[in-house]
Amino acid sequence: MNKIIILGTGGYIKEQLKWFDDLMEYKKIKYEIIFCSDKKIYKNYNIISEKKIKKNIGKLYLAIGSTNIRSKLISKFKNFHFFSLIHPSAIISKNAKIGKGVTISPNCIITSNANIGDFNNLNCGVEIYHDCKIGNNNTFSPGTKILGGCKIGNSNFFGANSCVKENSKIGNYNVLGASSFLNLNLVNNAKVGGVPARNIK
Repeated sequence: MNKIIILGTGGYIKEQLKWFDDLMEYKKIKYEIIFCSDKKIYKNYNIISEKKIKKNIGKLYLAIGSTNIRSKLISKFKNFHFFSLIHPSAIISKNAKIGKGVTISPNCIITSNANIGDFNNLNCGVEIYHDCKIGNNNTFSPGTKILGGCKIGNSNFFGANSCVKENSKIGNYNVLGASSFLNLNLVNNAKVGGVPARNIK
């Protein structure tokens, strides 16, 4: 049986446990889920401490929305194998490339020639269009739309229902507020919001 060690016990994983069930039913594969936690939060699941995680136990899955926390765990377990949770309802072009350790939630759309790097978190209904290149460890909140030809770096956060104009370039560690429309380029460490998006002090 395939074993998945889940790092993260917050509200986010409550949704994802259902998505694991959907995936197992769709693929006709059974996963044994093990939680990495110091306390028994969820009944009927095995618990393991972070200190006891070893390579031969199973693949790791990061059920964590924070890019900062994910980054620390990615660094700590960089030599381990990571699991990608891709919901069967997602529509993904055959020409798209998907990295490791990603979450692609229900009703996401990824179209032709999109390149999605490692450890990206696409929440429900995220749409990433043709020829986009996405770096690593970004969080896309529900309903985010990244229009065609965008280039996005690492560890950015996109608020719910935000939209990025086609061919935009975004660096690293930026935050785009909920329901914002970004029609300019961002370098690094910016926090923007609004329609159109502007710097937030």
